[in-house]
This record gives sequence, C-alpha cells and structure tokens, in this order.
Amino acid sequence: MQPLSDHNSSICPKEAYEVAREQIKREDDLVNFRTTWFLAVQALLFAAMFQGVLSSDLDKSTLLANSTWPLFIAAHGIAGAGIVAAIAWAAAVRGALLQIEYIEKWWRETSGDASQYPRVAGKHGGTVLGIRVNAVTAAAIMCAIWGAVVVLLWIFRK
Repeated sequence: MQPLSDHNSSICPKEAYEVAREQIKREDDLVNFRTTWFLAVQALLFAAMFQGVLSSDLDKSTLLANSTWPLFIAAHGIAGAGIVAAIAWAAAVRGALLQIEYIEKWWRETSGDASQYPRVAGKHGGTVLGIRVNAVTAAAIMCAIWGAVVVLLWIFRK
C-alpha cells in the first residue's frame, strides 16, 4: 500500500471530495448489507432455538433431561453458531469502518483547506442509554445474550 501522500498529486479538492464520498457510500452500503444479513441470521437462529427447545412437545419438567440430550446438544450448536456469526459480523463491519477512517484521513491530507466542504463521514455508532454502541459492542451484546441462553439451558436442564 502506498503512503496516503502519494495519492494527492493531481486531484483537485472537489474531485477528491467526490471520490471520498463515493467510496464512503460504498463502505456504508457494505456495513448496511452485512448488518441486515447478521440480523437475519440471528433471527433465524433464535427462531430455531425457541422452536426446537422451548416449544417442544416434551413435558417442561423433562425438557432437556437425559432422554433429550440430542436436543440439548443441538441447542448448544445453535448458540455456538450465533456467537460465531456475531464475531464474524463484527470483524466484517470493523474492516469497512477502518476503510472509512482511511478514506477520511486521505481526504484530510488531499483537501488542504476542507472548511468549504461538509464532513465526508459522520461518527460511527450511536448511543443507547448513554452507552456508545458500535459494531464490536453490538457483537459483544449478542454473544452475551447467546451465553445467557446457554446458561439458562443448563439451569433448566432437569
């Protein structure tokens, strides 16, 4: 990869701004697509978990007892898949966000005086209950939810 300064030799600030905005738009689209797929996968996994485990025809007092170990193991597999999907999603989104940071840095170095242009990108993530949430935080929360499901499976196993 060439240093950022090597890229700004023959481009005017307006063209650089348009290039940066277009590239950031594409990275934002990637984040949106990846998030949509992540949420769809998580919804399917939760549906499988609750359909297979919590809505079974078994008597609730014997749910996941010794005779239903295959169901118990399958539930752990589903939870594991949810955790792996959350980690993979966080890594994929983090890559896109790093690319956006790289583009912003390139824009600052290329533009010189960027005060006549709007920001090329906003801040990533948002706040929920005063806590800043980004892709890594959201993935950690989803892993914690799946971890809680596994703990509940063990608690209510017999």
